[in-house]
Amino acid sequence: MLNREDPRIASLADDVAADATIEWFGLSDALRPMFPSDDDMRDVLRQTEDVELDSEQPSVARPQADVVLTAVKANSVDLYVHGEQHSATIDLYGVYNQYNAAAALALSLQVLGETADVASLVDELSRVTPAFGRGETVTVEGKPLQLLLVKNPAGFRLSLASASADDYATMVAINDAYADGRDVSWLWDVDFDSLRAGGVDIVSGVRAWDMALRLDYDLVEVGSVEPDLETALKKFIAGAGDRPMRIFCTYTAMLSLRKILGGMTHVDAI
Repeated sequence: MLNREDPRIASLADDVAADATIEWFGLSDALRPMFPSDDDMRDVLRQTEDVELDSEQPSVARPQADVVLTAVKANSVDLYVHGEQHSATIDLYGVYNQYNAAAALALSLQVLGETADVASLVDELSRVTPAFGRGETVTVEGKPLQLLLVKNPAGFRLSLASASADDYATMVAINDAYADGRDVSWLWDVDFDSLRAGGVDIVSGVRAWDMALRLDYDLVEVGSVEPDLETALKKFIAGAGDRPMRIFCTYTAMLSLRKILGGMTHVDAI
């Protein structure tokens, strides 16, 4: 089972045994610009800023895929499965998670073969819950707060593209511990233009000032900078008003925030 949209993965098909069966999953033409490589990420984004996340079945010459993700609208997705259209609810934040769900569906079809019930498998996608910190939602003072792990340019960019910044109060927490990666220069490979209209309420973490500088270069207004995570979190929640909240955070920042939130509301154990 191979991802036809990733040139490096797709090239594996050239090296498998002659009698091996290769199956594919992929994206519609309209969604492909959402998943550029790190090399062409910035140029592609500027050329396709207004691409609509909806399309008909793909028409370009690529391997026929068992499952094709064709449209993404919040937590609702459209899929072509063996040439037939299906709609599913996937309660996972981020278009990358919705593409992962399409891949999982394709693998399930391959494993189950002729016994696969497509409708049942599509329905099962709605029962998948996010892993801790990866789109996990907790309720604080009656409002939802999402923790969104970011650790590379592609993941951060796709998280930003998955929902309108105008709909959320936003916090960014960047640490540089060993588990995060000590070099945070990768932040300069992320486009933060989508945050320009609504701004970022607060920036925190060990590298808070580095993050604030990066946002300033993209003309994103930052409400305040508070390196201490607990102080920043409490200030963020208090200032969010009626808006749902989201926090983009590196790994150790996410763990610390979950621990702090555990003293404020129910947080599932890791």
